[in-house]
Amino acid sequence: MAVAHFGKFGRNATPSDSHGAHDATRQGLRDLIGKWRRNIDTRHQLSLMSDSMLDDIGLTREAAEAEARKPFWRD
Repeated sequence: MAVAHFGKFGRNATPSDSHGAHDATRQGLRDLIGKWRRNIDTRHQLSLMSDSMLDDIGLTREAAEAEARKPFWRD
């Protein structure tokens, strides 16, 4: 017999219904952390580039520094 679950899936949800939601939440969290890690890495790499390298990718030193100063959670 299924146990009633009163979470965000409503009165008739079963525990197995919530497992999919937890998996999706965990995957979303992993994706978000991965994005934050890429932001950190990319911004660090920008801060190490020479002016000529930045010119090659179409960025000014000022734009690269502004991007590098952004917190990791910002796009």
